[in-house]
Amino acid sequence: MKRESAKVRTLLADDVVVLGTTPKQQLNGKNSVATAFSKGKVSNFHYTPLAKSGDANMVYYSGFYSQDKLPSAKNKQGGIDAGSTLMIVRKDSKNDWKVSYLHISSTPLQVKK
Repeated sequence: MKRESAKVRTLLADDVVVLGTTPKQQLNGKNSVATAFSKGKVSNFHYTPLAKSGDANMVYYSGFYSQDKLPSAKNKQGGIDAGSTLMIVRKDSKNDWKVSYLHISSTPLQVKK
């Protein structure tokens, strides 16, 4: 939640792909993903795991999330961002677990009144 891009970067595969709800929300590569996640203005993050499976070299996680999106120039009131996720984590050449794929499917922002 501290949005520290250096720490986020250590968890990502070099060729990580993040897909959002729309094609315009696709990010490719460790640097662009880490930068995007460090710029977010959110708080009160909650994650509810739904499923986990895999083998010795690859694991997937799916679940639901919600977070408070802080007011910004685009959305002056802020709101609640919620949706589902699918994340694939695999071992790299050094046998370290790295996020290689993350799909985030968001519902429309619920504006706080």
